[in-house]
Amino acid sequence: MFFLNLDAAKLGLWEGGGIRTHGELKYGQLLANRGGAFLPGNTGMMLPVADLEEFVFSSIYLTQQFGDNATLMLGKINAVDLLAGDAFLGGWGNTRFMNLAFAAPLTGITPPVLMGAILSVRTDPFTFTFMVYDTEDRTLDYLPGDLFGNGVTSQLGAKWNGSMLGRRTSMGLSGTYSTKEGVNLSEVLLPSDLQTTTQKGSFNVALDASHYVYEESGRAVGLFFKGAIADGNPNAVQRSAVMGILANGMVPGREKDTVGLGYYFYDFSDDLQSAVAPLIEIDDEQGFEIFYRMEVTPWCSVSADLQIVNPATASRDSFVALGLRTNIRF
Repeated sequence: MFFLNLDAAKLGLWEGGGIRTHGELKYGQLLANRGGAFLPGNTGMMLPVADLEEFVFSSIYLTQQFGDNATLMLGKINAVDLLAGDAFLGGWGNTRFMNLAFAAPLTGITPPVLMGAILSVRTDPFTFTFMVYDTEDRTLDYLPGDLFGNGVTSQLGAKWNGSMLGRRTSMGLSGTYSTKEGVNLSEVLLPSDLQTTTQKGSFNVALDASHYVYEESGRAVGLFFKGAIADGNPNAVQRSAVMGILANGMVPGREKDTVGLGYYFYDFSDDLQSAVAPLIEIDDEQGFEIFYRMEVTPWCSVSADLQIVNPATASRDSFVALGLRTNIRF
């Protein structure tokens, strides 16, 4: 992946503006999902949603700064990029946790690449975010003629950044609603001519929090949590929880290294589970992941990763997945 950010003022165009791009290409034959798991344990092989060796721009959007506290983003935006600034989640599955549950917690509504607008307003100590975007994934689209043809998704969020017990703390609340009409999951196995109802409207409400329990001389240990509830029909997700601990620089002589331990739980739609029960038994999915990232040089890091997953496919046993990653930054 590569990023190209242009400053509109320095290009002689307009003040406070910018152009942001993110290019990506998948290469190799590794599977994103293994062992009957619904959530990809290898985010890097799941995203972008494109064919192998197909280069795509997952982000091409304009930014505009209004004063010191408001920013507008407009265009094609990689949803995973929006978590890049998070201290615990995000990381594209390359630099921190590999599993999608941590790299980009699944809402069941937000597509991997969205097309629309995001307005962020920063106050003290709250940051408010309002998003409006198309309901469909736009990874392979650049100038779609059917924008908002299947509905619109809106999201409103607020985040507090402050201090608790003398340590950095944050808490956030967000609500997402989509007007997209979807298949009634209780009839998902019926032929289309026998399906009698559809479901219009889907939501996801999420609460997240993080707190540093230790900070000294560049070293830190922090806890994080994100929980969500959703409608469960037509949204295939009903409830979810992601939590863990992340530590930086705790090994003597390895101040730039990072270690993380996380747990995730996803409860999938009761209607979906009942509808497909004659063919396949779907259960909740949960898993643990631990990684250690060693900064070998300022431009190269190596990560070891271990996942233990109890998959949603009830007929499959729990499994262990091992991973080894190398990141080279130019």
